[in-house]
Amino acid sequence: PTMPWVRGARAALAAENIRDLRIRDFRVHWPTYPVDPAKVELLCSPNRNMHPEYYNNLNKVITGEVAPDYHAILVKDCYGLIDTYGLKSSVASLPSVGLENCDIQLRD
Repeated sequence: PTMPWVRGARAALAAENIRDLRIRDFRVHWPTYPVDPAKVELLCSPNRNMHPEYYNNLNKVITGEVAPDYHAILVKDCYGLIDTYGLKSSVASLPSVGLENCDIQLRD
């Protein structure tokens, strides 16, 4: 709750203000639709309220009519290395790693 950017980040993993960040062997298994809301943490979490454009109509998310777009990893003000081999975002049109004001080396 003290880090609103991280809490509202559209990513499976979010990091902010880290020097010498190293991420490797990180994998995300995105849900397949339709989903059981009891088995998808974000649909049960109060953090879902950070993204009202998707959660105003929960039924569309559950059926897959609206598929939320999330990076696998989103980092802000970080320096380091991320191994991107096999990483995928929740939708094909979005990069697997989102960078904001970073000096991050991405290695496939």
